[in-house]
Amino acid sequence: MSVVLGDVIHPDQTCGIPGRKITDSLVLIRDTICYARDRNIRLIVLNLDFEKAFDRVSHQYLFREREPVSPVRGLAIGEPTTVWRNVNHPALPNRLRDLSWMTAHEILPVRSVMHSRGMGANPTCPRQGCGAHETVRHVLWECTAAGDQWAMAGSLQFPYLPAGEVLTAQLVLYGVSPKKVPPALFQKQWLTLSAIKDAIWTSRNLLVRKRMLIPPVAVIRMAAATLKVVVAAGGRPRTQPQRSLASVPIRTWEPEPHN
Repeated sequence: MSVVLGDVIHPDQTCGIPGRKITDSLVLIRDTICYARDRNIRLIVLNLDFEKAFDRVSHQYLFREREPVSPVRGLAIGEPTTVWRNVNHPALPNRLRDLSWMTAHEILPVRSVMHSRGMGANPTCPRQGCGAHETVRHVLWECTAAGDQWAMAGSLQFPYLPAGEVLTAQLVLYGVSPKKVPPALFQKQWLTLSAIKDAIWTSRNLLVRKRMLIPPVAVIRMAAATLKVVVAAGGRPRTQPQRSLASVPIRTWEPEPHN
């Protein structure tokens, strides 16, 4: 088979290529879309017929196979299985599932990811005065801006956040916590955390693409609005709730003058 493989399989194909995964083509598509958006390219043509041979693969098999091949940074043995189940949690609408999936894979199109693929000029955080590499963990958790946003997202605004407990990166990014949480409570907690992450990511994109600085209070109100729509829908249909900016002042960022 290896003798004729180069003649029967295109180099861009994923199936049957050692070292590639069935999700690689989807990652390339997402990077291409983000590249086009960042450069205001109004039309791109993509072939969406990918990996049909895997349509009938058992999801339980995929969950079992995930752990040895796709570890998650900073988690103990056994916890990655929980992460992949949380990514596909039935309480999440499609957009929040998508965000969770890219977060777990660390392929959210942040600057470090785009730079590593040759699709970005630099890997640094777009926030003024930061200068750190903009990784997935950085934009959703480590950046000072993200810290300010999480600090405002208390249990008063979101009753299903753990009251009196300090949020951790593992809980926020992956839904993993040493504490045992009843499934019904975790469902609401994970949905809340995902809505806040979605608002943080949206505010970052507004900064990069439209030079708009969204204050933390507006980010939290945006998350609350998303959460309200999802809860009202009751999980059906699994449509993407529209992002809505709260009615608070929004400042347009201007670059510092060159000396």
